[in-house]
Amino acid sequence: MRDQSIRNQKLQAGFVPANEMGVVCLFALHANLLGYRIRRVQERFPDCVAECLNDGNREVRIEFEYRASNFHQHGHKPDGCDLIVCWHNDWPDPPGKLRIVELKQYFDAPPSVWIQGAVRDEQFKLSKREIEWAVRKDCAQDDLLLMYRCTPVKSITDIFVARGELARKDATWRHGSAIFRNLERIYSLPEAITLNELRENPVLRNAGFVRANMQGIGHRVTGEGWRELYRLLIERSPGLAEKLAAYAP
Repeated sequence: MRDQSIRNQKLQAGFVPANEMGVVCLFALHANLLGYRIRRVQERFPDCVAECLNDGNREVRIEFEYRASNFHQHGHKPDGCDLIVCWHNDWPDPPGKLRIVELKQYFDAPPSVWIQGAVRDEQFKLSKREIEWAVRKDCAQDDLLLMYRCTPVKSITDIFVARGELARKDATWRHGSAIFRNLERIYSLPEAITLNELRENPVLRNAGFVRANMQGIGHRVTGEGWRELYRLLIERSPGLAEKLAAYAP
């Protein structure tokens, strides 16, 4: 796949897939631009056999999924497939030689906005320009993360953007592993937005992330919640509007 050139120009999807059939349609419409020629589509596993145009027309077996991890949930065997084509890659450690193509990276798709908590022992990292941070597996490249410093600050203080690929690594605050992404800081608020302020806001006080006291690995901010948060951010820092243009509600 001609990754860099396609990512730079961003194809126009025309629609955002909401399920596996949407992924199939999107891939079929743009297969040639993505570097593939479909040879056949079938009801049995795997879903599709195609030629990889950038690899000597090598034949590849493709399974379509909305989320990459659905491949495992559906009980498919990795040795029966070469490639998962999905909308969102939430599987950082696929088995064997199984490759994943995340269509979202190649299309002009709207990014998500997250509230991301930072416990006391981790807050020092937020002063750095680039950090590695545990995120929800739904967090995609170019998503926006509003970093909330928990006790004692209890405020949104910094804004980061997700970069690179998902990676599974050992967690530092618990036993076991977690999903990480590299994050790039794009702005530090001159005046933080406090939890008390959000609790008193008539639009945000009933938002799920406020009722959860901003705790947890991540809360997706959608609809009126993001519209009101965006208003507060721009009102407080007018120069931020240009940086957040791609995320404007």
